[in-house]
Amino acid sequence: LDNKVGILVATEVFKNSKNIGLVATVQEETTKIGASYAVTKIKPKKVIVLDVTYDEEKGIKIGNGPSVCLKDKLLPDNKLVRKIIKTSLKNKIPYQLEVLDSGGSDATVIYNANGYTPFIFLGLPIKNMHTPYEICSIEDIKSTINLLSKFIEGEK
Repeated sequence: LDNKVGILVATEVFKNSKNIGLVATVQEETTKIGASYAVTKIKPKKVIVLDVTYDEEKGIKIGNGPSVCLKDKLLPDNKLVRKIIKTSLKNKIPYQLEVLDSGGSDATVIYNANGYTPFIFLGLPIKNMHTPYEICSIEDIKSTINLLSKFIEGEK
C-alpha cells in the first residue's frame, strides 16, 4: 500500500479539482530523483506531499484520519498547516497531528529546489509498512480524499 494508497487518494482528488497538477514520483525512499526532476520542471507555487505514515508511531492511529505532519526532517509551511487544520475542523473531517524525530519525504527535495516552495505533508496511517501485509483504513482514505478536496477548493 505504500504509495499505492497515495496514488488512489491523489487521483480521486484530481478528478474533481481544477487548476492543480498531479505528480507521482519515483525513488522517494532513495535518491528522490523523481521529485527533484518534477519540481525543477514544473516549478509549483505550493505542494501537498501525500504518503503513508506508520500506525502507532508517535501516537498516530489507523482509523483516526490522515496525519498532518508538523515536522519530519523539515517544517512545513505554517500557513498551509493552519489552513488544512481549519478546513478539517470546519468540515468535521478527522485528522491527527504528527511530529517525527526522523524520516523524510519528497518534501526535502521540494523544499530545496528553486528556492523555498511552500509545502504540507499528509500521511495515511498504515500497519506493517514495507511488508507484504500492509493494512490501512478505508475511512482514513475517504477522510483524506474529503480533506484534500475541501482544502484545494479553498485554495482557489
